Amino acid sequence: MIYTIKYSTTSKHDLQKTVDYINNVLQNHFAGNRLRIKIQSTIKNLKTFPHKYPLIDDLMLTPYKIRFFPIKNYLLFYTIIEETKTIYIIRFLYSRRNWQHILQHTVQYDEYLSQNTGGYVHEEQEEYGKQFKKGPTSMTESPITANDNIEFDEDIARQELLNELQKGLDDIKAGRTIPAEEVYVKLAKKFEEYDFE
Repeated sequence: MIYTIKYSTTSKHDLQKTVDYINNVLQNHFAGNRLRIKIQSTIKNLKTFPHKYPLIDDLMLTPYKIRFFPIKNYLLFYTIIEETKTIYIIRFLYSRRNWQHILQHTVQYDEYLSQNTGGYVHEEQEEYGKQFKKGPTSMTESPITANDNIEFDEDIARQELLNELQKGLDDIKAGRTIPAEEVYVKLAKKFEEYDFE
């Protein structure tokens, strides 16, 4: 069964902010692109195996049945809505932040999440006497697209590899040569996380 992916507005913002930070502040465009590839492939796998990753073990978040998986130094949080076969991406946070507190705040204001977790959450709230505030909906139907600078495919990585190879050819033509082993080590390290078929 293939599940549909939906992103909260906040999660799209998290993803974009993270990639922008790596690209613009750290000035590491390759790492930003590599992170995008990893996010894309992991989310694509989620569509088929959404129960693969563990539930969060946190009393306040238990009713929402939030799952998480690590991507590099980050954690992507999502929940599965079985009735509609939907995976709802909630947040994408740096793993060393106080993500439990951030998620507790996020779920209070996410109307889509509250509506779609059904009676179980409301029963839990009544049992523990919790009053959760609701804010404006923060769900978006569309997946992250190329226009959002998050979704992209293997063509970017392939193009970058071709650019590196062209630089090597230009160096050879200009008489600037380095040992082949050095080139291999450099390229292997740069593209270590991408599996070209």
